[in-house]
Amino acid sequence: YNSIPVKILIDVGKTPIIQAARDMGIQGNLETWAPMVLGTSALTLLDLTTGYATFAASGKQAAPYAVLEIRKPTGEMIYSRDTNGVPAPQVESPEVIADMNVMLGAVVKEGTARRADIGYTPQGGKTGTNQGYRDAWYVGFTANTVTGVWVGNDDFSPMNEVTGGRIPAPLWKSITDVAEKKFSPKALAGLPLDDTYTQVAAVEPARAIVVSDESPDVTIDTAAATPSDDPGQDVLNGMLNLFDKKPTAKNNKNVKRKANGASRKQNGENTALQLPRANARATPKRNFLDSLFRPDGSKKKRKPLFSF
Repeated sequence: YNSIPVKILIDVGKTPIIQAARDMGIQGNLETWAPMVLGTSALTLLDLTTGYATFAASGKQAAPYAVLEIRKPTGEMIYSRDTNGVPAPQVESPEVIADMNVMLGAVVKEGTARRADIGYTPQGGKTGTNQGYRDAWYVGFTANTVTGVWVGNDDFSPMNEVTGGRIPAPLWKSITDVAEKKFSPKALAGLPLDDTYTQVAAVEPARAIVVSDESPDVTIDTAAATPSDDPGQDVLNGMLNLFDKKPTAKNNKNVKRKANGASRKQNGENTALQLPRANARATPKRNFLDSLFRPDGSKKKRKPLFSF
């Protein structure tokens, strides 16, 4: 094994690395062979998001929960997460977390997650893509929110080179832009809130934007859409517009024929209209999402492109 993470594992041992993952909140089964540090263990999106929440909390362990409070029919409080919840333990020093956040922040500013950069508050995150393009991830965080995004086919079939920076990162950006509206920008350990962060981004004219750094030939035309200051939102709008039924050339011709027919009737003309010939059977075109998630062109039973 020539990978640097694998060499580190061999030097320090598997037990400390597994314990560090547990301290961060990872509860899933972790493999114990050397390539485990490369992400060979199967973990849920909730598990991964929990681990990254510890970075956002300056080393305090995050624990998923669903119940915020319980009240009697009279309104009397029985349980409140804020007052009755167990305080989060400090599982890692803020200094270590600060070093990690600097690296995870660089992923957004200079690395594979540039499409996730919201620009107005410190953030960090990491993209992930499995070897066969069957899963693509992005988990990112600010001081206020932590969000994980996964895309893939529900039958574990490969996608068309979809990577974590190609679709999950801009999806994360659009979600976080909404979630952060009720919060003020805050610093993260290792990432101070300085004058490099701006509240308002300049509005750019609509253009065809590249969906992937890895595949620059794949673009979505947003020229017909309303321009926004959010490239991630432009990507989503372009994807959703693929489902809008637009008039075809055939439909346009039929509209013109109807208009011409009405004109002839008004002028007293009896010229017979030439009816259009039946269309020949043609191979249906595949839309953009099908090309990403079903690159082999397979026609399987109606299954969602991706599920949550």
